[in-house]
Amino acid sequence: MSYRTNNFTIIDQTGQPVRIDIFGADEWSGLYINGKLEEVHDTYWVYEKLFHLLGINQEADDTFMLGQNTKDGVAKNLTEIYDYRLHMDAIEAEADKLEEMAAELRSKAQSLRGN
Repeated sequence: MSYRTNNFTIIDQTGQPVRIDIFGADEWSGLYINGKLEEVHDTYWVYEKLFHLLGINQEADDTFMLGQNTKDGVAKNLTEIYDYRLHMDAIEAEADKLEEMAAELRSKAQSLRGN
């Protein structure tokens, strides 16, 4: 199977148009910038390269799902994601603290039993 993505034009920092094209065949893709080959690799790698060139921050993190698994429940903005991360970090810290306390209590209980 072969495919050709739609091309689009962006403007670089000097005001010049930059044309980006991606051609793909099976698992291989070629990334062309201004008509010149920039990268040829598996499709995933080519899109990663494009994201990097465009300055797109891509995170492999399920935080945007906000602890659920439906399309409608995802974060509507970055603030929701960052707030959820802070919330989950606080929960994780509390759980660690409780586990540490539980270990201390187990140790004391074993001491009382003479173990």
